[in-house]
Amino acid sequence: MREYTATLESARKIGIRRLQGDALLELARLALDLGDGETARRRALQALMIANQLGLGLRQTHGLVVLGLAAMAAGQQDLGKKYLQHAREQAKKQNYWLRAHEVERVKEELRWAMTDLRGWPQGLFASNKGRDDGGVREASPGY
Repeated sequence: MREYTATLESARKIGIRRLQGDALLELARLALDLGDGETARRRALQALMIANQLGLGLRQTHGLVVLGLAAMAAGQQDLGKKYLQHAREQAKKQNYWLRAHEVERVKEELRWAMTDLRGWPQGLFASNKGRDDGGVREASPGY
């Protein structure tokens, strides 16, 4: 945690906003791991604001995922679900598979705790129904 805090302080002093956002997201994830949902929410929101100001699409999506997780950790299931749904939609548009898969994994992990999942699309990508690889494609050897 000290490394991320030091990175955040240095990024603020130097004025590297992208690095500030990255450090804030990692500090938010650490706060989630420690059970501090409010700090996680606050830091994720700060990171998302930076990403929005700079127009950093992938970081916006990442921020939405962390913000959704923080909202759920704070007991705001509906709000968290909406953030995660929006993050999943954005990730799909951006071909940001890492975050799309993360949201899908969270959805499956929380399925037992959530009583209303009717609003969630079934499967990671609805357009890939019938594919036996789940929509995941391996890179070709020449790629």
